[in-house]
Amino acid sequence: MKYLAIIFLSLALLIRCDDDSDILSANDELSYRTIAYNSLSKEDKESIISNWEKATVVQGFYQKNGDADIFVIDSESSLYFFLEDSTAKLNDGQRLVLVTFHTKDDPLIGPITIILNPNTKKAIGSLLRL
Repeated sequence: MKYLAIIFLSLALLIRCDDDSDILSANDELSYRTIAYNSLSKEDKESIISNWEKATVVQGFYQKNGDADIFVIDSESSLYFFLEDSTAKLNDGQRLVLVTFHTKDDPLIGPITIILNPNTKKAIGSLLRL
């Protein structure tokens, strides 16, 4: 019986380790880039210096801290963002996606970074550009 429990536990761990649900497909990444790009103003689009279809895409999750909205990448990395969609209903731990476009203004004010809700396929916020 003891060996049977060890086998079941090993299978459960193996199945969990083989779960690729946190990995975005190339099609998902392109879809998120497109949503983020289409949310930009004409001026922002014109300032992008590299191919927007190659923008960086990162998954994370939402956390609320008082009045602050936070995009958490991992236990050591988190970014405060402006929630621009007042109708967005977010829950702590909800998955979000961040898309970063590099621009000619990066050295002065930083890149354009858009936060997306993958459930609604909408841009909901952005990081502050100084």
